[in-house]
Amino acid sequence: MRGAKKPVIVQVQSRTKNDINVTPLVDVVLVLLIIFMVVMPLLQTEIAVRIPSRQDVSTSTEVPPDQVVVKVASTGSIAINGADTSPDAYVTSLAKLLGLRAQAERVVFVTPDEEAPYKTFVLALEGARLAGAETIGMVAAPAEHAESVEGH
Repeated sequence: MRGAKKPVIVQVQSRTKNDINVTPLVDVVLVLLIIFMVVMPLLQTEIAVRIPSRQDVSTSTEVPPDQVVVKVASTGSIAINGADTSPDAYVTSLAKLLGLRAQAERVVFVTPDEEAPYKTFVLALEGARLAGAETIGMVAAPAEHAESVEGH
């Protein structure tokens, strides 16, 4: 049987290959990583910052006697330099205090309690403007400081 040949079996692939070849993807990612690693140090620029020298500042908790401080209490009452004032007489009382001062020295600081009604606080600010205050400052004082402000 010399002439007998072995049969060759050929199978036809009926399915297509759906796998992604990740080798080129990994190559591209590695090249991009190397490029970014080389370029990033070149992009960093330094900004010159001038830091001011340290200065010791003394803080005073006492209010100068000539300063006008309006306090709005949590009950809605208004006090000018510690003296309670009715809301109706607030603008006139403040105008009398500010009328004795030069135009540039008409400064009023308004400090509300933490629980003060917003409407009363806004009325105090508006009343200070109507009374002739050139500068109106708002003071957020801690609880210990608020009592020393009341006393003046």
